[in-house]
Amino acid sequence: MTLHSFRPPLRCLPVTPLPRVLYIEDDALNWELAEASLSGEFDLRRATGSRHAFAALRRDGPFHALLIDIALAASDLDGIEVLRVLKGHTIRKELPLYAFDVLALDTPAIFVTGGLYPERVLSAAGAVDVFVKPVDFGRLAARI
Repeated sequence: MTLHSFRPPLRCLPVTPLPRVLYIEDDALNWELAEASLSGEFDLRRATGSRHAFAALRRDGPFHALLIDIALAASDLDGIEVLRVLKGHTIRKELPLYAFDVLALDTPAIFVTGGLYPERVLSAAGAVDVFVKPVDFGRLAARI
C-alpha cells in the first residue's frame, strides 16, 4: 500500500429523526397547507378525527407536539374534547368506547382553529397556544 492509496474510512453522521407532530385536522386543504409548510422540519402525521387521533397515538406515539383543529366535523369529539381526554380532564363515562384506553399525555398541544374561542376555555383544556387560520406556519414551526 502506498501513501497515496490510503484513504481513511468515511464516517457516517448519525441520522437524527425529525420531531414527530400529530395534526388532528379534518379539512384536506388545511392539511395540505400544513404538510407543504412543515414537512421539512417535522415528521408530520395526520388524523382526521378523534377515533383516528387516538389510534395514531397508540400506534405511533409518543409525539413531540399535537396540533388540533377545534371543529372536527366528522368526529364524535371536537378538538377541545379530544384534548381534555388526552390531558385526563374528562369523566370517563362520557367518552366513546374507543377513547377509554387512551392514556393521559403531557405532550404540548396547540389549537389551530378557524374560529374565536375564549382563551380560558382553550387553556383549561390543556393547550399551550392557539393559532387562528390562516396560519403563519413559520411562527407555528418556531412555537413547536
